[in-house]
Amino acid sequence: MILQRQYHVSLRPRGWSSLFSVASFCIATGCASTTEPPVGLAEYVLTPTSPTAEGTRSLRAAGNGSFICDIVRLDTRAFQAGGRVTVQLSLGNGASAASFSLFPEAATLTPPAPRPDHLDWARDVPPGWDGSIGTVFEARAGQVYQLCAEGNWFSPLGATNTYKFRVSVR
Repeated sequence: MILQRQYHVSLRPRGWSSLFSVASFCIATGCASTTEPPVGLAEYVLTPTSPTAEGTRSLRAAGNGSFICDIVRLDTRAFQAGGRVTVQLSLGNGASAASFSLFPEAATLTPPAPRPDHLDWARDVPPGWDGSIGTVFEARAGQVYQLCAEGNWFSPLGATNTYKFRVSVR
């Protein structure tokens, strides 16, 4: 059985121009006029006996130059022999296009883009897109990765979409 933790974070509009941190993730809009709360955070713990997880989440466009990350944390620390994390993605047919990025746990998810510490990414994908991103990790290097899904900059402000993901470690 996969351990999943669901977090919902609500932020006050004041102070959004600076970084807001909860646990080991950060969400910033880069635009003080955005008052929408972040989409959310989920966490999946993967193990050699349960090396896959899947889910359906939502994302929202924050406007040009801003972003709101829906974060899915992927804990691979149980894989001491090393491996490959692969995230298969399927974007719904909603109003927002999307960008997906895979980051190490220590990455700070703040503007401006591009964020140079991503491990892999798929940028500006259209509704209906299917694809994958991933990374290889060495023995004793399993870690917690952060999948960031966001509405792309060129989608209408506030436009939403859903996405499905299936993560596997081999």
